[in-house]
Amino acid sequence: MQQKYISSEDEAWLDHEGNLVDLETVVDKLETASDYERGVERLTDEQKVGLKRLREAAGELAKVVGKKRK
Repeated sequence: MQQKYISSEDEAWLDHEGNLVDLETVVDKLETASDYERGVERLTDEQKVGLKRLREAAGELAKVVGKKRK
């Protein structure tokens, strides 16, 4: 199997702006769905992974904010 490499610039884009575009698509699909479960059903496998990461990040952020308030 041949390994392909990407430039550091492309890697940075995929790690940041590229993911933002995909997450915006996920949020849009969820907002336009009749309910959350139907929205999730319309997502691709990659988008479901992105949604899971977004939810995990939101959970971690809530923990950090909660600690700062105490």
